[in-house]
Amino acid sequence: MLIYYVYAYLRTDGSPYYIGKGCKNRAWVKCSNDSIRPPKDQSRIVILESKLSEIGAFAIERRMIEWYGRKDKDTGILRNMTDGGDGTIGVIRTEKHKKAISQAIKGRKQTWRIRAVKGPDGTIYPMIKDAAKFLQMTDEGVRYRCSVNKDGWSFL
Repeated sequence: MLIYYVYAYLRTDGSPYYIGKGCKNRAWVKCSNDSIRPPKDQSRIVILESKLSEIGAFAIERRMIEWYGRKDKDTGILRNMTDGGDGTIGVIRTEKHKKAISQAIKGRKQTWRIRAVKGPDGTIYPMIKDAAKFLQMTDEGVRYRCSVNKDGWSFL
């Protein structure tokens, strides 16, 4: 399905400060786990490429992040915290951040509905319900595919 796009958030001088991959209204909405906010002026949200497969969108996102470079790696101007592609490649975590994550998950009971899964194309979904909703499947269908590693599905 060619439903994905790659977008950029632009500074007032027209230079990009963030490159992302999305579908539907992703470029215009701040998600709760995002550290980067969309610009208030929506004319500074630019769709770079559209009508892409997810793999194609990931590839263009990675290429654009590499082209402009990341501030946190001292390679460029983007505020992206990863190299793009799947959301965690190239992320730089400080020891303080690692400790905070460890403390946050310590003692949590792992349940089926919050278990992260990896799809056959390598896409990582933070929860079974996210994969099910995105792929228009039931939670049980995703859970089954992961439990038997059908078509490349797996739990993380």
